[in-house]
Amino acid sequence: MYSFRENDHVFQKILKLYEKKKFKFALDECFLSLNSDPKNFLLLNLSGVILKKLNKIEEALNQFYKAIQAKDDFIDAIYNLATCLMEIGQLKKAEEYFLRCLEINPNNFDCIFNLAECYRKNKNYEKSLKFFNTCLEKKKNDFELLYNIGLVYFDYKNFDKAIEYFHRTLEIEDNFLKAKYFLALSLQRKERNDEAVSILESFEITDPNFLDLNSDLAYGYIKCHRYIDAFNLLSRQNLEKNKSIRAQHLLADLSISLGLIKESRAILKECILKTNNDTDLHTTLIFSSNYLLNFKREDYFKETKNFTKILKKKNFLLSKKESTEKIRIAFLSQDFRNHAVMHQIFNVIVYLSSYINFSIFLYSTLDPKKEDDITTKLKSLDIVWSNLYDLSSDLISERISNDKIQILFDLSGFTTGNRLEVFFQKPAPIQITWGGYAASTGIKEIDYIIVDNVIAAKENGEQFVEKPLIVDKVWTVLSDKTIKESTLINEEIAFFKNNFFTFGSFNNISKINDQVIETWSNILLNTKNSKLILISTKFFDEKFKKIFLNKFIMNKVSSDQLILKSYMDRKNLLQLYNQVDLSLDTFPYNGGTTTLESYFMCTPVLTIKGNSFISCCGQSINTAIGLNDLVAKNNKDYLDKAIKYYNNPEELQKIKKYIFENKKKFPIFNTEAFSEKLCKILENLIKKNKIYA
Repeated sequence: MYSFRENDHVFQKILKLYEKKKFKFALDECFLSLNSDPKNFLLLNLSGVILKKLNKIEEALNQFYKAIQAKDDFIDAIYNLATCLMEIGQLKKAEEYFLRCLEINPNNFDCIFNLAECYRKNKNYEKSLKFFNTCLEKKKNDFELLYNIGLVYFDYKNFDKAIEYFHRTLEIEDNFLKAKYFLALSLQRKERNDEAVSILESFEITDPNFLDLNSDLAYGYIKCHRYIDAFNLLSRQNLEKNKSIRAQHLLADLSISLGLIKESRAILKECILKTNNDTDLHTTLIFSSNYLLNFKREDYFKETKNFTKILKKKNFLLSKKESTEKIRIAFLSQDFRNHAVMHQIFNVIVYLSSYINFSIFLYSTLDPKKEDDITTKLKSLDIVWSNLYDLSSDLISERISNDKIQILFDLSGFTTGNRLEVFFQKPAPIQITWGGYAASTGIKEIDYIIVDNVIAAKENGEQFVEKPLIVDKVWTVLSDKTIKESTLINEEIAFFKNNFFTFGSFNNISKINDQVIETWSNILLNTKNSKLILISTKFFDEKFKKIFLNKFIMNKVSSDQLILKSYMDRKNLLQLYNQVDLSLDTFPYNGGTTTLESYFMCTPVLTIKGNSFISCCGQSINTAIGLNDLVAKNNKDYLDKAIKYYNNPEELQKIKKYIFENKKKFPIFNTEAFSEKLCKILENLIKKNKIYA
């Protein structure tokens, strides 16, 4: 968009050089002419265009500004300046100059189009749609316009409308690959995964224009429960030079579920070497260490230290003596929903919300679209609810500080979706980690971690950077308010009805490592009239199921002894415990909520004594309810005890009866007593730290 005087031989000469892509010669001619005519707005604009071609953006901008100073209504220079500003991300300034163009020529199509695109990039979606639709009135069947409107709706997260416009685009131009690609992504967001996969599979995998194609297709496979297809696809790409970090991260996650922990960690370490400031990579690496059998504590803290090195520090002026009417206690989590964390602490939050001295704040980082009945129940309590899903860690920290929170709870640790960066910034004077992650965060800005006497035992060594806050009896509870009242519990072990013995483990399949499989295989080989029930969404995938089953077969276990069930809702999962005589805990990564649920259904759990928080959760729970005999000393003792109870079902029945008759007295289910203890601990912390309410 620049003008030339047809009869001016200087412009003609420069134009020919420009058209022949001899940009340096063209620029020399421009500057030569500008020496004698420094305010020639045409030459100033043209030199800016050439400088932009030479990627000398700052110099180009300077020439456009000079051209506009020379002639303030010169639309070509104004437009060129606006597009240049948009390309370098100065969107607000770009908007200003595009609007100036439209004041001069309201019907300028290119200007309207680029202004709409500028608004899209600046996340001003309503205005973007307004201007794109203005363009559409002028060119009704322009497929690129329809595609751009689809992009606005995609960015706006209105995926139904995005799908509509991408379909309209492809009706006109059926081979428009970008529209196909974003149609597939939109379908994924709407959980129409089979359709999305079908489209993505039609692409050439090596297409350089779609570097994330493998990741998107693998993600689609995962959503369709085609885990092995995803693993194979990502493994092939991992051998290529142009592998993406996202694809490698997905591969690392899948490798964990296949028991390939060391391989997963090697991939993550390779990624971190390439891009050290990716907090998600560090989080996955640290979390994966919990699956390792002989992981050294000093190595764990090295990894947490590397994580804190990449976090941003922001200083908050914390006034310890700032008065508030009540003690302000906040919980930060993305798990205020039907999730293991809420299955534990829901009742505790209910109790705290009614405690006269406390004001409770719940900061949710959960996508509002994923909120459920548990979320609704929490919102109905006497609490302050805030959904901070779209906010950065910096803004969340500011919000917590402005709300004058005195005690802030982390409920995530290094689990997916954590916001540990918030805690690193120390927006509250007292910070505690609890519930969602049975290990130290390694972050000294988190002051305390809630544990019990078993976990904090001296024999387990120095395992926390945080100070242990010891709750008597047990470190957590199970909330009955999250369990449907219609849940039926059998008083008799299933063996007497089935005439065969049933072991079960409903823990996350990632916790079932090769040593666990070997131990369980030995149990099954020594208890011929027994079966083992396992549950996982991975078993939707027949290929995965075959690979997993083969691990037992290689240990000479008959496939008839294994019952592999796909995922079921919580009510049916709990009811399935009625078919289990003895639950088997995983190691070193014990069950937490799973063990509590087993006991809620009066099904005993056999566990192994550990030497860290994550490996002695089972021991902690069994000790709290007086079932020390179900804590094995080592793998051999674990095997011997399993065989003992198989051979003595009457003894196991006595244990089940003991649980059934005493369950209400157990500290793991007495959420009111636990909450009272926690209230006293929190009030004492306020006094100890001289923080006044």
